[in-house]
Amino acid sequence: MPLPAGLSQQDFDGAIAELREVVGEDWVFTSDAHIETYRDPYSPLQGTDDEPIPSAAVAPHTVEHVQGVLRVANDYGIPTWAFSTGKNFGYGGTETRVAGSLIIDLKRMNRILELNETNATAIVEPGVSQYELWQEIQRRGLRLWVDGPSPAYSSIVAIGLERGVGYGLNGDRYRALSGLEVVLPTGEVIRTGMAAVEGSGAWAQYPYGLGPHVQGMFSQSNYGIVTKVGVRLIPHPPAFRSSLVIAPNNEDIVPMIDTLRKLRLGGAINNAVSLGPHVPGRDPWAQAPIAAPMGGPPGAPGGPGGPGGGPPRLPGWSFRLGLYGYDRVVEANWEEIQDEFNAAIPGANYETEKFLAPYDDQDNWESRHKMLAGIPSFQETPLWNHGGAFISMVLPFDGQAYWEFREVYDRVYRQYGRRYIGGALHNHSPWGLIALGAAPVVRDDPEANARSMEMARMLIEEAGKLGYGEYRAPTPFADEAAAAYAWNDHALMRFFETLKDTLDPNGILAPGKSGIWPSRYREDRA
Repeated sequence: MPLPAGLSQQDFDGAIAELREVVGEDWVFTSDAHIETYRDPYSPLQGTDDEPIPSAAVAPHTVEHVQGVLRVANDYGIPTWAFSTGKNFGYGGTETRVAGSLIIDLKRMNRILELNETNATAIVEPGVSQYELWQEIQRRGLRLWVDGPSPAYSSIVAIGLERGVGYGLNGDRYRALSGLEVVLPTGEVIRTGMAAVEGSGAWAQYPYGLGPHVQGMFSQSNYGIVTKVGVRLIPHPPAFRSSLVIAPNNEDIVPMIDTLRKLRLGGAINNAVSLGPHVPGRDPWAQAPIAAPMGGPPGAPGGPGGPGGGPPRLPGWSFRLGLYGYDRVVEANWEEIQDEFNAAIPGANYETEKFLAPYDDQDNWESRHKMLAGIPSFQETPLWNHGGAFISMVLPFDGQAYWEFREVYDRVYRQYGRRYIGGALHNHSPWGLIALGAAPVVRDDPEANARSMEMARMLIEEAGKLGYGEYRAPTPFADEAAAAYAWNDHALMRFFETLKDTLDPNGILAPGKSGIWPSRYREDRA
């Protein structure tokens, strides 16, 4: 395994000895077998000279452990990379940016510190998965839902901080967080929002507190290690309706998105919706892959395009929505939703089922309903059947904008022997749309993966020409994704770098995450 740059074997051995004093002999890992488990199985860099293989890993159990690990890293100048459960597939997994980094594995910090049914909140550590929180809620018999956890083994803290997406009322996972406990790179511990008030009973209820709202500084950043977080849950609604909306034609994606925007802005639909090519018997989040090889029969994903060489023609589109609340309100909204889609899309059809509280038979629900009701799923998207990295862009919530985006992405995909199928999310707000894209990764084929990385960079560049940027960047493409945010000669990145150099003067915490490099690395990166 590579040593951290600038460290001799003797210095590295000294650092490892100190780390063992901090966390215990059994929780520092240096063997090849252990380090292998911290490599991203879907990395396009795997097996190449550019793969940033770590030097060692450490698993702290307490905040004091985390402080001690960062003290050692600062003393020796060792770059570190922290994560919660390490299942960030499609965005880099556990992969670092700098070879020889020290992995900080937070999975042992897995306590559920508070569960409050009355206020529908919890306080958890970073190693708590969505499945573990759901299990504890069931064990206590609480009338609470977590938000559509898929995959269920993802960390509540990490998927929130990375601004990951869900499916139900808390589909914007970041906005469900309230109050962070953070160990800064220097080892100092702070709390944000109401968590900064000693003994606060509103830690998980109110995220802002007094003064600047700094919680967001620790989202997708390398400014600190979050060790506790408040999270807002969903009380059981009196009624819940799960519905699949189906548009029969390829071109229907334009009015489908425009109608969806109208209904979201008007408040009739409140959950986070995932749109995808309609495959009978499958929900959009279990849709055909985002990208497919060239070929296939007309009308099938990956088949020949429509007139003028546009994106592949697809046999319609669909999305699943959840309606939550009082029964009469749910039914009134459902009627309005059908009226709007029937007027906009001839031949629109629906599959729907309603449930009323108490939901004592949830374990018997079919999987298409469970996702919207916070019942964990271990189902992966088909992208992972082949491996890959997401290259997804933020668009205006506009049907024509998405149609034109598909044409641009498909043009790039064609150059690399693939077709862009498509898919979209509007999880974060009713005002913005996330257009999904992916670069495939093939195990043990560095040549194919090099072409895939070339394609990914071209996708980022072409989307940038349209004025679009990524909402979340895979680790290997963080610099390219950050470069798209270039207004005023990259003033935003200069601001990020100023914060980085102030909070992390030795540049030891996750250098290069989200394209943010500390000063000690910038000259080489340039």
